[in-house]
Amino acid sequence: MPFIASNGLTEAGTAKTIAAGGMTVHYHDVGAGEPVLFLHSYGPGTTAWITFHKAVGLLSQHFRCILMDLPNFSKTGPIVYREGVHAVQVMGGSHIGTGGDRYLMANRPSEGSRATRQALDNPSRENIAHYLRVHIDDESLVTDELVDYIHRAHTWSQEFVEARRQSVSLPHDYTQELPGIQAPVLLIHGRYDRMVAFEVSIAILNHIADSRLLLLNNCGHWPPFEKSDEWTAQVIAFLRGY
Repeated sequence: MPFIASNGLTEAGTAKTIAAGGMTVHYHDVGAGEPVLFLHSYGPGTTAWITFHKAVGLLSQHFRCILMDLPNFSKTGPIVYREGVHAVQVMGGSHIGTGGDRYLMANRPSEGSRATRQALDNPSRENIAHYLRVHIDDESLVTDELVDYIHRAHTWSQEFVEARRQSVSLPHDYTQELPGIQAPVLLIHGRYDRMVAFEVSIAILNHIADSRLLLLNNCGHWPPFEKSDEWTAQVIAFLRGY
């Protein structure tokens, strides 16, 4: 069985659900100690488990790791929303806001955004594979098993498909709210992220006083999957330091 954590934990074996906010919330609860909440990004077929399964084996030796599936992903939801998507799906790998051309140097829409849109409009196995090859720098990581997993996670429920189709993300901008963040922040970004250009993390760095940025070379949009050992070590060091 693919996508087993380093300590032998599986997705099915760690899955839990709870009723909250008028929906079912699906999550994984692994380890003991200080709780750490892990939120995934919002590409088609994303789940908390596939995002963090390479890291959770080691992380769970130090912390209680709660891997939460966000609304309309995996088995959390379904809901229909009409607001800024980041208000519903606060996540990693995100922009500060949407609407207009917010970049100074990078193209908009990005190559990753276009591949994502194509996969959402027509979630064929071929479009899912293309979407993954754009988002992951090392294409050898885009295996048949990964494509099958993402495709199945995105299309398993017609009810979820319809909820996503009806939902609308309105333009929004959270830039002015960033200086209010008082907690220490660690930003980890892939140098070759073709979805969210790393200039976004530089902009965030400029607005949050107690922040630092780690830029990983030969890495795309998915650092905990593509560079799991380094990502995990940096996260443990950061959390232990604070």
